[in-house]
Amino acid sequence: MRHMHVLNGIKYFSSIVPIVLLTMQQLEGNEMKREEIENRIIFALVINTIYTFCWDTFVDWGLGSSLLSGFNFCEVGPGSFSPSGKEKKGRDGCIRQGIRFGSNATALAILVNFSLRCAWMLRFSTLSLTEDEFILLAQFLEVFRRALWNLFRIEWQLVTMRNNI
Repeated sequence: MRHMHVLNGIKYFSSIVPIVLLTMQQLEGNEMKREEIENRIIFALVINTIYTFCWDTFVDWGLGSSLLSGFNFCEVGPGSFSPSGKEKKGRDGCIRQGIRFGSNATALAILVNFSLRCAWMLRFSTLSLTEDEFILLAQFLEVFRRALWNLFRIEWQLVTMRNNI
């Protein structure tokens, strides 16, 4: 894509907006205005979550690339390989050609990534977490999400490098 850097910039901008709004909320003295800002924070976080999840899935992991490029989404054929390097039979090409972990594990990783991207919702839950406990829990979940992201990012880079050779 020609303007990927602009789309990537939008991704980072969508991360900055909630931070600015949270700062505004903390500085605001009027309780009604704080609640109004809270609604804007939630809206900004939803937009950021969806956008960054889609970026992870389609751009960073290359999943669904056949869907985006207009090809048959569940095309089966060369390009689906097991970790041993042998060609796999079946429908592993449904998500992307060349996946190493199988369709089920990859689909589970997509769901886990989305769920962990939504960890900010714990802030609004009825759990009786102190602010420090929430921050600690959110950071542990983020470390796990990033480890998962790295695994699939490296896998996608290996696939693209293999195809460019």
